[in-house]
Amino acid sequence: MERSKQGLPPPPIRDPGGWGVAPAPDGRGAPEPPRPPAPHRRRAFWIVVGLLLAVNLLVMLTVQSGGERRVKVAFTSTRPSRDTFVLAQRRLCA
Repeated sequence: MERSKQGLPPPPIRDPGGWGVAPAPDGRGAPEPPRPPAPHRRRAFWIVVGLLLAVNLLVMLTVQSGGERRVKVAFTSTRPSRDTFVLAQRRLCA
């Protein structure tokens, strides 16, 4: 351990937790180093997520077929009977 000009040892490293002990020479007792931020807190993570969503949107717009007409299905607020449903399907297919 180094000594100052007056022969006193250097002051111990202060632990943010409040303990005033000097760590051992092999590192035991030293405060833990700060951890890196979680992956979802990094800016690069959100950039990658945004790019993936943009690519997904572009793929869906190019793959989606625009030539087919949409089928209109009749809707009633009451529950239709089975015969009404079958007749409506026949009208749509014809």
